[in-house]
Formats: sequence, C-alpha cells, structure tokens
Amino acid sequence: MITWKTLSALIPALSFALISSAAQASLTLEAPARTQTGMIARMTHPQAEAYCAEQGMRLPTLRELALAYNPNGVLRKEPSGVRLEPFYTESRHFDFFYDPSSYQRGKGDSAFEWYWSSTLYSGNSQHAYFFDAAYGEIRETNRHAKGSCAVRCIQD
Repeated sequence: MITWKTLSALIPALSFALISSAAQASLTLEAPARTQTGMIARMTHPQAEAYCAEQGMRLPTLRELALAYNPNGVLRKEPSGVRLEPFYTESRHFDFFYDPSSYQRGKGDSAFEWYWSSTLYSGNSQHAYFFDAAYGEIRETNRHAKGSCAVRCIQD
C-alpha cells in the first residue's frame, strides 16, 4: 500500500492538495447544543436536524465537520488507481478523502463527543455519518438511535 506520505514524496507536484486554510477560516460551527443543566445534549438525527432548523441553521455535512475538526486530514481527492491509507473505509462514497493520522483532540467536554452530520450513509438510508471528536474518526450509526450523538449547527 502506498501512503499519502510516500506518494507526496514521490510526486510533489500532484494536485491532491489539502483544503486551504482560507476554506477552513470561513467554516464556523456553533457551540454544541446543551441541556438545561449544562450537559452536552445528545439526540437522534431527526431531532438534531429540527434543532438546527429552529436555530435558523443546519447540520454540517460530513466534509464540513471533518474540515472543522481536522483540516489537515481532508483531502480533495485520491489519485486514480492508488489506495491511500489510512482512509476511512467508506470514503469512496464521499467527494473527499479523510486521513485521521494528523488529528489532535481538543479540550473540554465537547472533545469527547460524537457529532451528527447531514450526510446519510449510502449503504442504508436509516443511518447517517458522524464525526468522533475523541479520536478524529468518521463513523455511521442509526439515525433513530436515541441519544446517540451531539449536535453542532452551522450557518449557511
């Protein structure tokens, strides 16, 4: 397997650039939704969508979440015929590729949460992707699992 590091060393002129810092700067997630007692609120995917709509916002896409949490891990595309590691196994369904190796966990209670994205799982429409802020990983789960993920909305 060829890794991103190996490939970039072999062919530095390839245009498989990381998302620019300008794109990162324009991306701002709202603080996590909280309960009346101040705990981070966990909810189903439909509840998260409704919560963001009530705030005049929306759920971020999976790419937006990954970019906000790990801008150096979001790649524009994978080179044709080369399997890069360590990409999330379902990345073939996205318009980007994700490499969690550069992830650094944030601080505070919100750094240990799973956050819903608006991106539905292509293998099962009852599932949606989320970003695991504890480990910098992309995962999926049932959209209707009670209290499974937290929510951070984004302004259009």
